[in-house]
Amino acid sequence: YTFSNLIQNTTYQYRLKTLCPFGESVFSSIGEFTTLPFCNEPFNLTLGAINCTDATLSWQSNAQNLSFVVSYKPLGFGTWQNENTPISSIQLFDLLENTTYEFKVKAICSFGESNFSNIVNFTTEDICQIPFDLIVTNITETAATLIWNGASNTIIYEVFYKKLSDPNWLIGNTSDLFLFINNLTPNTTYEFKVKAYCPSCESIESDPFLFTTLQICPVATGLNANNINCSSASLTWSGPNGVNAYVVQYRPIGGVWITENVPDNYLDLYNLAANTNYEFKVKSICSLNESNYSSTYNFTTSPACNTPNIINTSFITSTAATIDWQSNINANEFQVYYRPINTPTWLIESVPFNFIDLINLIPNTTYEFKIKAFCNGCESNFSSLNTFTTLVDCTEPSGLVANDITCTTANLTWSGPNGALSYIVKYRE
Repeated sequence: YTFSNLIQNTTYQYRLKTLCPFGESVFSSIGEFTTLPFCNEPFNLTLGAINCTDATLSWQSNAQNLSFVVSYKPLGFGTWQNENTPISSIQLFDLLENTTYEFKVKAICSFGESNFSNIVNFTTEDICQIPFDLIVTNITETAATLIWNGASNTIIYEVFYKKLSDPNWLIGNTSDLFLFINNLTPNTTYEFKVKAYCPSCESIESDPFLFTTLQICPVATGLNANNINCSSASLTWSGPNGVNAYVVQYRPIGGVWITENVPDNYLDLYNLAANTNYEFKVKSICSLNESNYSSTYNFTTSPACNTPNIINTSFITSTAATIDWQSNINANEFQVYYRPINTPTWLIESVPFNFIDLINLIPNTTYEFKIKAFCNGCESNFSSLNTFTTLVDCTEPSGLVANDITCTTANLTWSGPNGALSYIVKYRE
């Protein structure tokens, strides 16, 4: 006989008697049995940590449960997938990103199993996109800026970089879409890759991107200054291989730098200040980068070439004159410009000392003259104009002629020098 509608987890007593055609027996001794407890279905289903590919689920249940079956699938499609767990929680893996799932749980008891619980939904996070469009900018000999693009939900990026030949990666972290790295080795190929971390999941690493640091642009050496005078100098230096041009800066020491761009390893400077200490430095320009400036080199221009002064004329004759003057001691040549007044062309004489004897002058003529000095490659201004006048040439009369001769008279004539004041005539029988 089967009893139904009994109360769960309840002890019942029973006894039996036999019914015969002619009567019945007495009741048997009393027997007992206890109904089993219900295997209650899990309840209070709860969502734990959920990211783009996994989720943690938990629930509550009665103590007599031995294990649980968790069934889950994408909402609205697919077939139920079952996972067994001995505890009242489970972590599901390999889920689809940005997808709504539904799940339910039933209990397995020693004496049977429960119904499935109510269904609860959860949604996985959006995928953490792999960083893309990797590039490198601002590459120098020892530094570079690494740049990439990524999804807006990324919290932080992990950047891996190394020499192409090295086995070990260096790692940097940033919340930006770039990372500046330094202390690199010149003329070396590097690679870098990036991994993204989103609020609850992470991407895989991007494909590596290669770049090569620049070769060192060598610093100019052997700086020197030659052909120095009071206003100019020739600067030279050693030009290393691989240099396309140079930047030269020079100045009076303590003054403002003057910059010149030059294609070769020399520069001629003009219009310098006399008797002044200068310094200069050189930077090399290579095809892709430039060097630091060299150490400075100092030079001093020579003193100014002063204009001749205190000018005197002496020993003036009809065809000659002596001129002397004063000038600074470093003058090594003088030029004397002279001419008769109101004539267009200057006559020029050069002498190594501070006087000159002019000859072959025109008698009884006023001359004008000026002087300038030369001092080790530079020259002074002209002196102010000065004048002198040659003496009259008092030569003997020539071309004597007697005219209009009579018995008692004669007319005598001759030619004399310009400027003669009078003549003395002597005659005799």
